[in-house]
Amino acid sequence: MIKKATSSLIPAIKAVFRACVAHMESQGIRQWHEDYPAIENIRQDIERGELYYVGEGGEVWATMTLNEEQDPQYQDIVWNCNDGKILVVHRLASHPEKQGNGFARQLMSFAEEYAYANDYAAIRLDAYEANSRSQHFYTKMGYAKTGYVKFDYQEFRCTAFEKIIL
Repeated sequence: MIKKATSSLIPAIKAVFRACVAHMESQGIRQWHEDYPAIENIRQDIERGELYYVGEGGEVWATMTLNEEQDPQYQDIVWNCNDGKILVVHRLASHPEKQGNGFARQLMSFAEEYAYANDYAAIRLDAYEANSRSQHFYTKMGYAKTGYVKFDYQEFRCTAFEKIIL
């Protein structure tokens, strides 16, 4: 079951991000770093009611943030959907020990149901180009590659993905 996160879960959510950073770095993927996602990102996402998770009893197995905030780099993308509200997925993470259990898929399915129920025209996100697993995951979920964005703190660019909902 997918739930909104509360501030009591901040340490558990940060632990998921730390485990993901360590796991990716062990594979040579420098997508995130020790300071990102930061506690402040987590706190703000929770305060705004935008952070969702899968877990139970104080454990967090996977997490993501949903909102309408598009990074400034998104303005240079030629998107397929140009009308209507846009939902954006940020910081989708599944604890490495829980990967393969379908939690990321559940969160993305939830995002799509949420988008449909709240009249969003499309969902957008970006995924680190050097992370082939995430690239494959979003493609398999039916997201179309629409271009690339580059963030200063990352070595490689990110692929921009979009899925039309309405």
